[in-house]
Amino acid sequence: MEEVVIGIARKSRPKQNIQRQVRNILAKYPNARIVKITHCRSNSNRI
Repeated sequence: MEEVVIGIARKSRPKQNIQRQVRNILAKYPNARIVKITHCRSNSNRI
């Protein structure tokens, strides 16, 4: 049975680069399946 590696790339701020995270995951695990999660904060003035 083949092992499946799932990589999670998460972006929570507009300036974060999700593609860099994907490249880093694929560099270590070339056959990984990637899940991309993006989240824009509706309230950026949190305490």
